[in-house]
Amino acid sequence: MKRLLLSSMALLGAVSLSSTALAAGPAAKEMSTAAVHARLAEASQSVEVTDMHLHHVINCLVGSHGEGFDAAAGNPCQKLGGHGALRDAKKHSELYSKAKRALEEAHDGLGAHDLSAAHAAAHKVAEILK
Repeated sequence: MKRLLLSSMALLGAVSLSSTALAAGPAAKEMSTAAVHARLAEASQSVEVTDMHLHHVINCLVGSHGEGFDAAAGNPCQKLGGHGALRDAKKHSELYSKAKRALEEAHDGLGAHDLSAAHAAAHKVAEILK
């Protein structure tokens, strides 16, 4: 039941990107979309689906030409007008720092072999990106 509620909340967040993110430019949109996928990863029923959503987070943060980008995983940020939050955010900004920390945690989550560890990493990513 908790997973269903989290999934519903994440989908609602995906449908209704904040007006602040929409007005703030590509980096904010990419971060907002990455946050939605972190919540989806946290609510996933399997390690494989959690990994897929963590890859979505990574892809939104690094962009299609960034290190660690995985085209096979899909890119939910493809049409947001940017090149990845790390490229689009101003260096040394709070947004950039959050993106770097979230990227490290997302990579750590990909290495998890059990669902609870993967969920824990996804939770950390979601908390950083909120």
